[in-house]
Amino acid sequence: MKIKNLKMLTIVSLTLFVGFVGYALVYTQIIPYMESLGINAQSRGLVLTSSAIIAIVVQLFTGYLSDRYQMIKGITIIVHLMFGLFSFLGYTRWINQSISLYFVLIMLAVALFRVVSNLLESWIYEINEETQKHFGILRLFGSLGWAIGAYLVSILVNQGGYHVIGKVVGLLMILDVSLMIFMPAPPKSLTALSINTKDIQKLFKNKQYVLMLIIFFWLFMINNLSGLTVIDRLLELKATSSDISQFWSLQAISEMVLMVGGGFFIAKFGGKKILIFVSCIIALRFVLYGLADSSQQIIIISLLQGIIFPFLLLVQKRMVARHTPIELRSSGHMVMTAVTSNIPIIITPVLSGFLIQNFAISQILVFAGLSCIIPLFLSFMAID
Repeated sequence: MKIKNLKMLTIVSLTLFVGFVGYALVYTQIIPYMESLGINAQSRGLVLTSSAIIAIVVQLFTGYLSDRYQMIKGITIIVHLMFGLFSFLGYTRWINQSISLYFVLIMLAVALFRVVSNLLESWIYEINEETQKHFGILRLFGSLGWAIGAYLVSILVNQGGYHVIGKVVGLLMILDVSLMIFMPAPPKSLTALSINTKDIQKLFKNKQYVLMLIIFFWLFMINNLSGLTVIDRLLELKATSSDISQFWSLQAISEMVLMVGGGFFIAKFGGKKILIFVSCIIALRFVLYGLADSSQQIIIISLLQGIIFPFLLLVQKRMVARHTPIELRSSGHMVMTAVTSNIPIIITPVLSGFLIQNFAISQILVFAGLSCIIPLFLSFMAID
């Protein structure tokens, strides 16, 4: 690591840390918070589904603008400020009498939650070769921030109530944006201003890119159940707010080792073999979730996140970089994220709600794990 870049890398690390503390504060208690407001399960599912639809539109739009006008830095700053504003309003008490307004504000806060981290990660990954090389180490500070945020949120809720979350997140986003101002923008591409929607269509004509979309869509769809159906299972097992906080924070802590060392394994074994491996681990994780009969067992099983998420994140960034031209890199990342992270959030609550009427949550989790045979098979066709 060159000394002349140490200042920049330090600012990037702090930006990720502060940002992910804020993201964790908003998201890890969102389901218990909505439940405390009297928002029923069906309406909570509608919030999550609607937020995912909004996030898809925002991600595609911001990805296109970032490539077309080379403005990913400005867009990331604006979206973070909006996220801070909607989070502040969604968690405050001044609109106590308007559940419908809470519904909208929470929906917008969750929608932007699904966008902000991906924009920030894409920006950092595109800065230069050094940030790409050390991306896992840099992203470690995001995991650390998430772990601390997930731990602190239960203390904030117990001491001051949910409304304190909004105030803290608002201040954190102001601090985060202040740090972003000192981060460099990615180098400009000479072909960027000529990009139009037809160029974006080229992504979908790339067979390997489409294959990656399908594989990561399925893996993230199953893994995202950890924040939805698994939380429902925890509530079914009478888990407390502290249990849920511990569930989130321990997962984030478990990610740290492979955030640092994951790049070594990917370089040694290749993205294809890692995809095959992580498909097996996700399958194992959800089968075990289905067999667990206590909240403590689920918390222990959740530590497999330490293997799953770092490899998913790092391999996805690697594959997008290898299968998209540089002038479409931001669009490649944002389209990948829109499809693999947000479409599953639209499908999962609806499908889960339907399945819960006929099957136990534990059975659904076992079936979800077994379904990973699909991305496992497709991973053998990947080209690294």
